This record gives sequence, structure tokens and C-alpha cells, in this order.
Amino acid sequence: MIHPGAHLGHMPQPGLADAAGIGVRQIRRYEVGEQQPILSAAVALANALGISAAELAGDWWAS
Repeated sequence: MIHPGAHLGHMPQPGLADAAGIGVRQIRRYEVGEQQPILSAAVALANALGISAAELAGDWWAS
């Protein structure tokens, strides 16, 4: 769901993890494309970043 290589915003990973209720290690896995978040995690990340889930998904969403 998150396009590979995406940098999850300008928020430090610990702050993003706390705001989204997701572990820092898991966020790292998402950022490097090792794993993709389930929908609820993607929505939590998007909300924490102040963007839509579609924006978080990037070009993948449109294809």
C-alpha cells in the first residue's frame, strides 16, 4: 500500500510511531518496503502525517 522507498514524512520515526500507535521497527519495515501496512495501520500513519491514505500510497494507488 505504501509505495516502495517512501519516506514517511518529516516526523522522526519515534514521534510518528507514537502518533500512529505503531512500533518504530514496523515503521522502518514500511519505509524500506520490507512490509506493507494493513489498512488500519495505513490510515493511522496517514492521520499522524496529516495526509490521506491515497497520498501515502502514492502512484501505486492510481495504477
